[in-house]
Amino acid sequence: MAARFIYEPLRHERCFRLLKFDTQGADSSIRCTMSEYCLDDNIGYSTLSYTWGPPEAPEAMGSQNYQQYEVQRDDIFVNDAILCIGLNLRDALVRLRHLDPNIVLWVDAICINQGDLIERSSQVTAMADIYGNCTEVIVWLGEEHTDACDTLDLIHSIANASTARDLEGRFVNRGIFGPQTHKDPDALVSIGIPTITAYRWEALVSFYFRRWFERLWVVQEVALPKNTPAYSGLLVDPLPPTAPIDQPHEAIRVICGSFIIIWEELLECAYFLICAGIAGGLSSSEGLPADIRLVNVHQLGTLRAMCHGRSTPSHYESGFSDAAGGLGEGDPYVDLCRAFGLREGVYDPNAHFSFFGFMLRRWHCTDPKDKVYALLGILERIRHMFSPDESPFMIADYSKSVEQVYCEATSVVLRNSQRLDILPTIPDPSFRNYPTLPSWVADTPPIKLTPWMIGGSEAERAHQFDAAKGHGHADLSFRDGGKILQVHGSRVGQVADIGETTTDWYSDLSFEASAALVLKCNETYINGQGRLEALWRTLITDQEGSTYPAPESIGSLFFKYLRAMFTMSIWRQVIHADSQVIGNKVPKINFPKSPNIDRLAESDATQQMPSIRGALENCLKAIQDRTLGEAYELEVADYNKSLSEFYENTNIASHTYTRLFRTHHSLLGMGPRSVTEGDEIWLLKGANVPMVLRPNPGNGRYQLIGPAYVHGIMHGEALEMGQPSWEDMELE
Repeated sequence: MAARFIYEPLRHERCFRLLKFDTQGADSSIRCTMSEYCLDDNIGYSTLSYTWGPPEAPEAMGSQNYQQYEVQRDDIFVNDAILCIGLNLRDALVRLRHLDPNIVLWVDAICINQGDLIERSSQVTAMADIYGNCTEVIVWLGEEHTDACDTLDLIHSIANASTARDLEGRFVNRGIFGPQTHKDPDALVSIGIPTITAYRWEALVSFYFRRWFERLWVVQEVALPKNTPAYSGLLVDPLPPTAPIDQPHEAIRVICGSFIIIWEELLECAYFLICAGIAGGLSSSEGLPADIRLVNVHQLGTLRAMCHGRSTPSHYESGFSDAAGGLGEGDPYVDLCRAFGLREGVYDPNAHFSFFGFMLRRWHCTDPKDKVYALLGILERIRHMFSPDESPFMIADYSKSVEQVYCEATSVVLRNSQRLDILPTIPDPSFRNYPTLPSWVADTPPIKLTPWMIGGSEAERAHQFDAAKGHGHADLSFRDGGKILQVHGSRVGQVADIGETTTDWYSDLSFEASAALVLKCNETYINGQGRLEALWRTLITDQEGSTYPAPESIGSLFFKYLRAMFTMSIWRQVIHADSQVIGNKVPKINFPKSPNIDRLAESDATQQMPSIRGALENCLKAIQDRTLGEAYELEVADYNKSLSEFYENTNIASHTYTRLFRTHHSLLGMGPRSVTEGDEIWLLKGANVPMVLRPNPGNGRYQLIGPAYVHGIMHGEALEMGQPSWEDMELE
């Protein structure tokens, strides 16, 4: 019986291992030889990009098959010794041995001794060179489904119809391109796409649910390899494409089972699916929603262009936000440039680590340390293009704890930039995965949670704000072994009252606490607006898309939404009571008691603010001439319409789990859901937006709760009202 494979230590940090298939074996086992090389050697090799676990979600693979791929491992022979690997990697090697038996491969799970933390750290640090020097990267998406031919043929049709020229000249500029494009046969035919059934659309989007599209490591795995002449072909089953193309081709070969897919076609199709709104509402039982996965794919193309100093297709650079139909994720090109230190085409070494918001939310990885380490290679590549003599940002070290890695990464960001832009990306304390981290250290929030004041399109808005006007340099320092962040701040006020969260409004139809809070405000706000106008402007951070301040028409949508919300709260009680009727016994209906809402409505001279009494009257009128069911259906439709109009025309959808608050000086603001009475609002040097801080009476330090929008002081007004008092303060 063959012995277990034992790794020999690499000779030095520039060494790495490569794999070749043993084509002499007579049996069906995977047999390979692995040898050591130097990264400075002139040798051609391919890298394999794949998922370590199951390639798809349980509902796509079947629970039993999924469990098998998650738990079981298979043996291969390396230098005549046995090495255990995952089943998805085994499938990839079986396909590659048939496809190209003479290929030279670098595969992380095999070529790195994963049990040696020192070697693992050294090899991860060398990733920029390992991927940058390869001839091509082979993307393995897993085995195909029975309908794969139909789905991949559709990718080809869409990609070739939606070229950059077509998208700009024939789609966007003519106003055809929008969230309902896929439902408009004429629009599809106009760009060469036949009418497609809903089932095929869903199958196509589901293809992007393969786990490779959410894996963080793939960002650098596809971004770093250089372009080389390659082969092109759509679906070649089971042999590789053989017809060379005239122009340089991406050094990426995408394989799904026995099919080969052109990389650029995946990008073009993803872009079309985003802009046409097909992904909306589709989601998996786990992981990222469809629209975010598609944005991920779209961004990979942009990253490749950035890493190699190339311009991107023009539709990657402009018009994305408008066409995307309100994804709330912003223009990927703008976001990525900012995230990786490029502003208006110029490299800013002080901004390169603001990628935290990007990396922490949209991508998965097994080891939480890889939320940092998986992007070091791409950061090094971009930095080296502009500042080749600078020292590396960080060195991977897997012997450190997750807390140590995150502290180090956040400290590097802050120290190099002398700005606090990273603080708004840090999640609310109730969402933190590592509660032992200092409050100012970046954490990994749930994937579907979007930091509301920064990230995606909100990143652009946060940069538009300038609450600490004229004080952009943080002049920060660290104490107590790097656990304490010392900054300079000016206190705005203390939180006196809190209202419901935006989620409460939507799920519980609750607004009474918010109404009570507004009643305590002066009828005229500090900027001369009425308190109800200040309210709705606060809730939407006073913006309609990129328009600041928001137009008056948004106020009308807000009050229309409130009216529908209050009426729906009445109807919920009516329908619940109706369901409890037994014989002739009708239960008592407990209508919501909302005196503060009614008082606020009575105090509104404009008579725009609705009341609960008015909602009850509307409910009674509705059932006079209709059955209860008919009236309820109409009310649900009206509520959904009002909700959609308000959400689609504002950015409130990105304010998930935020909470309304009032300070003792009657300033209105939106903050994290954990904000509570006694918290303090501060302006910090180096931060564009105010911060909610919680004082620790025991030591005089503060805990960061999160960013805040405070109406009337977002552009330096608080500092202009009087001489600011800047204090040295410590965040723990």
